Amino acid sequence: MQKRNALMLFMAFYMALFLTLPCLAQREVMAAKMPVVTIESYTLSKGDFSPGTSSTVTLTLKNTGAKYTVDSVVVTYSSMEAQISPVYGTANQTVIDSIAPGETATVDFIVDVPADTELEKANINFNLSYSVFSSTKGAPENAYETFSNEASISIPITYDQSFKVSNVSVAESTSVGATTLVSISYSNNDTAEVKDIVLNIEGNIEKDTSKLEIGELPSGQTGVKDTYVAFTQDGTQNLTLSISYVDAENRTIVKDLGTYTVEVEKKATTPGGSQVTVEEDNTAQHMKIALFAVGFLLVIICVVMYLYKRNKD
Repeated sequence: MQKRNALMLFMAFYMALFLTLPCLAQREVMAAKMPVVTIESYTLSKGDFSPGTSSTVTLTLKNTGAKYTVDSVVVTYSSMEAQISPVYGTANQTVIDSIAPGETATVDFIVDVPADTELEKANINFNLSYSVFSSTKGAPENAYETFSNEASISIPITYDQSFKVSNVSVAESTSVGATTLVSISYSNNDTAEVKDIVLNIEGNIEKDTSKLEIGELPSGQTGVKDTYVAFTQDGTQNLTLSISYVDAENRTIVKDLGTYTVEVEKKATTPGGSQVTVEEDNTAQHMKIALFAVGFLLVIICVVMYLYKRNKD
């Protein structure tokens, strides 16, 4: 009897295991297909992460799922320790409509770095929440399930403030071949001179307008430089600016100044229609000269005849 009971328990265990394994495998397959939104990479698309400055942090998000599109992706950031905060007028949250399976999307946050920070790096935490169509059996049609996960990035804080660009101005529109103004303001806050300052401009522009050599800047001095570029293509064009210089320790330092969008129209053409030009009539001018000459000649003849007649009398 005991052997029989043991045999029945043994068979029941294997039967349960046999029925459970396919379910576990199915759950693993479903888990692999469920989307997970992650931060694939980040870039500082404008400015450096220096105390007292603002910078644009661009995140690349990816839907790592194999089957489901994610909708209403809400990205929210916080940074309690580093006290990174949104630039005035912007928010610490943004929404992406959707990301297809395996695809990416980008979001921008413009942030302020505290002037009194002493940290070597800023840790920024992100909450990523999103929705997908419900895959639960028996769920109502068009029902959504909400998911969320956390991610963080660590950005080094730059304390090199020897040379700083405080303002960049780029014209918003122009035409092909026309001169387009690019202006920068800069300062040297170090105790030593910086030298070999060069503004580099990349884009669909004429080669001889892609570089401005500024030279040197003594300690404590500020400066403003204007230069002009000429676009070679029309449409929405980008200008990517960077500045390089050599510091007191003879190191070459390059700083990204950001990318700026310019609307470029086609090359200006001569307006239609005939151009009316007022020119002096050459024939009339010649007649005036001839009449003047004849009159002058007649005066001379009259004078000669008068003197001749007088002498004869």
